[in-house]
Amino acid sequence: MQHKYPSRRFGSALIVLALFAVLALGLISPTTAQAATCDKNETVIIECGDDTNGIWAILLIVINVMTAGVGVLAVLGIVYASILWTTAEDKADQLNKAKGIITNVVIGLVAFLLMWAGLNFIVPGGVFERNYSFASKTNTVDSTLHIPTGTGDGSGPTGSGPDDKSGDKVSTDQIKSVNNLRDASASNNVLKSGTLYRSAQLSKLTTKGAEQMASLLGKKATIIDLRMPSSAPDKAIAGAKNVSIPIEGILDTTPMVTDPQRRSQLARALKTAANAPATVHVHCVAGKDRTGWFVAMVMYANGATDAQVMKEYLLSNDQGVGVVKKEWLTNGVQAARNRHGSVLNYLKSIGLTSGDINSLKNKFGA
Repeated sequence: MQHKYPSRRFGSALIVLALFAVLALGLISPTTAQAATCDKNETVIIECGDDTNGIWAILLIVINVMTAGVGVLAVLGIVYASILWTTAEDKADQLNKAKGIITNVVIGLVAFLLMWAGLNFIVPGGVFERNYSFASKTNTVDSTLHIPTGTGDGSGPTGSGPDDKSGDKVSTDQIKSVNNLRDASASNNVLKSGTLYRSAQLSKLTTKGAEQMASLLGKKATIIDLRMPSSAPDKAIAGAKNVSIPIEGILDTTPMVTDPQRRSQLARALKTAANAPATVHVHCVAGKDRTGWFVAMVMYANGATDAQVMKEYLLSNDQGVGVVKKEWLTNGVQAARNRHGSVLNYLKSIGLTSGDINSLKNKFGA
């Protein structure tokens, strides 16, 4: 017996999925983040400042919940239909019911995949490679960054920035429109303070944030953007040169050792940093994976230990931009050593010369 109203069946499936997502969201959202304050009104989900977009944050939660829900419902549906099918024997009604359930599962999966692909296609920069900021009361990283001081001519990494005032400081808490911002030397004595900064993407910088970044980085700064070309463009920062060197996204860092395209782009990024005239700022989307590997390589070039590199890498976990795991970095470093004997030999294998490595030491080494 065929179902007479397939459109109703399809609608019912979507309604069930939507209700499941709303219920799950209601159950998990209070634990998603710590409380924040919006005009004296406390919220437990997202920040409400102009540096973040709450709609995107909520959308990410909903999509993640729906993805898990769709998977669970699909598996349960197939299992139930299989039981009906195998026990039907000559019962036509039971067979038709099993077929109907399987059809509903397939329709639901196709509809969800179309929604997923459609959102990622129509939203500029994509939905799923974005930097979402959730509320957080604490930040375990020292967030005070000193404006580089020097002769005042901005001719080198220690040159002062525009409107430089002796003793002035710029806090990363003040630059609210960029996340995961820190001096790469903050956790170690391997790198020179004020020469290499890292962060999440700069596409959501406010006008005030851009001015603060200009003061932080100083004159003639070089911004190395590791994101793919489809990403939303960075906001302009006065006095800084933006260099796009796209590297395909990673979590586990092993592809940075094994993939020819990533190796080539990493070499270009490191050479650009080594030869930059002043301060260098590097970022990807969340500023934790591709950027984390880049900073790790600069640290290794300057003689850092595994423990020092790992400590700096893991600081991104305190920034509300997602997660980095010890094994992700360890896997890449181990692959470099297995294939090339050492990290320095790996850097030479991707195209860095001894002169390039010396330049990284002279520019960034403490």
